[in-house]
Amino acid sequence: RASDNLIEVLASDAIGQLPDENAAEAIRRAVGTNIFNDQGEGRFVSIRGLDPSLNSVSVNGVQMTSPEGDQRAVPLDVIDADVLERVVITKALTPDMDADAIGGNIELKTLSGIDQEKMLLNLKVGGVYTDQTEEFGERFSAAYADNFLDGRLGFAGSASWQSREFGSENKEADDGEWNFDNALPFPEELEFRDYLITRERLSVSGNVDYMVTDNQRIFLTAFYNDFSDQEFRSRVETKLGDGVFSRIEGNNIFLQEEFDTAEGEFSDGVEVDRDVKDRKESQTLFSVILGHEWEGDFGKFDATLSFAQAEEEEPNRLDSDFAYDGGTDGVVVGEVGVDVSDRILPNVVFGDAATEAAFNNPDLYEYDGSELLNGVTTDEEFAAAVNLQLDDVFGDIPGYLKTGAKIRLRTASRNVDVDVIEVDDVTLGQFAQTLDFALDNLGPVPNPSQVRDFVNSQDQEDFERDLVASNEADFDSEENIYAAYIMGSGDFDALRVVGGLRVEHTEFEGEGRNVNENIDPDLENITFLTNDKSYTDWLPSINARYNFAENVIGRASYYRSVIRPSMTAQTASAIVNDDNEAALGNPDLDRQTANNFDTSIEWYPTESSVLSGGVFYKQIEDFIALQNFGEFTAFGQTFDEASFFVNLDEATVFGVELNYQQALDQLPAPFDGLILGANYTYVDGETSVATEEGERDITLPRQSENVFNAILGYDKGRFDLRVATTYRDDFIDEINFAGDGVDRVVDSHIQVDVDMKVKVTEQFRVFAGFKNVNDEPFVAVSRYEQGDFLSQYEEYGWSARFGVQYKY
Repeated sequence: RASDNLIEVLASDAIGQLPDENAAEAIRRAVGTNIFNDQGEGRFVSIRGLDPSLNSVSVNGVQMTSPEGDQRAVPLDVIDADVLERVVITKALTPDMDADAIGGNIELKTLSGIDQEKMLLNLKVGGVYTDQTEEFGERFSAAYADNFLDGRLGFAGSASWQSREFGSENKEADDGEWNFDNALPFPEELEFRDYLITRERLSVSGNVDYMVTDNQRIFLTAFYNDFSDQEFRSRVETKLGDGVFSRIEGNNIFLQEEFDTAEGEFSDGVEVDRDVKDRKESQTLFSVILGHEWEGDFGKFDATLSFAQAEEEEPNRLDSDFAYDGGTDGVVVGEVGVDVSDRILPNVVFGDAATEAAFNNPDLYEYDGSELLNGVTTDEEFAAAVNLQLDDVFGDIPGYLKTGAKIRLRTASRNVDVDVIEVDDVTLGQFAQTLDFALDNLGPVPNPSQVRDFVNSQDQEDFERDLVASNEADFDSEENIYAAYIMGSGDFDALRVVGGLRVEHTEFEGEGRNVNENIDPDLENITFLTNDKSYTDWLPSINARYNFAENVIGRASYYRSVIRPSMTAQTASAIVNDDNEAALGNPDLDRQTANNFDTSIEWYPTESSVLSGGVFYKQIEDFIALQNFGEFTAFGQTFDEASFFVNLDEATVFGVELNYQQALDQLPAPFDGLILGANYTYVDGETSVATEEGERDITLPRQSENVFNAILGYDKGRFDLRVATTYRDDFIDEINFAGDGVDRVVDSHIQVDVDMKVKVTEQFRVFAGFKNVNDEPFVAVSRYEQGDFLSQYEEYGWSARFGVQYKY
């Protein structure tokens, strides 16, 4: 309400009102936000329906880097929601902010002790339960804040720990490709996947403030998060594409083998693999900022030094494969088919019992080798900034003049090593296990611990380096940003205007790999590709706020912003397989710039209610998207197919935001404890892509048209109950996913969460929360002219958290 620009704020009380696992899930309750999930848990935040890569994330003023290398979006599932004091989402930037945000900036604030009137102590001890695996886990958090030396020294610290075991069941059509050559379509390759995951999350923050004098403060804030997944993925791949059509029976289409009489063997037919992935992936986010603030009669001055690091490690990841060898040349003898009565959940069927028995016989699957991977991705940024504000410089007009400068020095790299081993005369029968798989008959799959023991028992000299896999993802890049700004503020009765100009100069250098398995199968001479570029952006902004009445506020704003390509997307590279298909880095990829317009009005009928509405418009130049191409020439080589990120034509985004929040404390008892909240966002984003048939208009990738949040609560006396519903529309996930004009589309998603708390004493309360009580799955489809067909379907079930809290 008091802000000069358009922001949304979530206080710590609001963050803790629902069973949110992490920072991303807490943020999705804010106006105009939704999230992208990973394994049923929120991971990336979308603002106003836009791709998370169009946002920036900062912690206590430190711009965060991403541990994933191939994107700038920061995964917020790494951060536990319990360590946050508040979240500020800025939707209209001012010149003193970093300009890399089109959707908005997400600022995470941790606890400070300098302003505490008395000691704060908050302890939580609880458990978590996952229905899909029927397993329990634990969750603990603690926060402390106080000040000393007559309020001159403040200290605050918080920590949380969570460990839980969960999983999911999945069906996928590999690459989303379906075959339409017969009366019944069928997936070229149908995969069944079973995931078992142990997820651990540690978040720690510390803040020290010292008032050197009454108007000088120095501070040090550190923030550390460690997130790890131990994942066992069991997968069965049924490769139907080379099968020969046999017959159709109802909604079942059957395929069989083709016998080559000249060669005396089966040349084509259905093939099957059963494999297991055993990997522990860890991601860390770390930031630290040292600062000094001085405030005098004439204004303010501050200076900061900061460092942010994001890292992802995959140590000793083991992928092992067992290929069907029951028929000549690995082909299943007999009829194998697909029941496509449900095109989103097709099932494997068999022509007779003998074929089914052979298909599920672990002794007929031969060990096809293992890959042992070790990989590290690191993204670091050093920054230094100074700001000077002069007050009362415009005579009779209240306001200020502010200027500053900032340097950001960023480096990112990835290094991966992959070794392979193959051993003869070993079958799946030596390692087979069976798992519960409600979606279909999974059949025998490898036991991951037994397979790892087997691989570890082999002579290490028998491992051979896979040069393609060891180089295709490697890169090194540097990005330096030099920024300066000037801005001012003036009050004209009920009107306040804040505006100015920011300039950012960017210098980039990248080094990628040129790995062409097609022309150099032994990869004896892997070469490097380098590129560099520099550019300058002039970024004006203006924010106006008008008080129509004491409780009615109007806002209007314009700002220009820039989103740079991901480090890997703009680094020159060429990874070419033996089919002459290439994945390329694009050194000519330009940054995205946007003109952003906002207007809104807010009405605060009471101190505990708000009704607001707003309209926004964004004009994005050089919008970036991944595209697939046919024959293409780059880096002196010609490829049969190529995929890389490109700049599309201009993209436009028009949207409307509506928000209503109210505590109905004016009602008679017992209804005076009711709480209502709802927000709705409509987004219409458009761009066009080039196809062989000409331009095609599409909605923006990963943009949902409608996003809705609603909360019904009751908070009175000892009881606090909240029921929350979140909804988002479907969106394009990948353009031309399985051929020209065929996109991968993620289906709409609605989720219901419930939270309950009972106050036992003034300090103690017990709580229980249930997430995804409606058991909403994740569904992605390939959108053909004939309709929607399976790309990915995944079920997670519901989960619960429960425990006790002590607050002093």
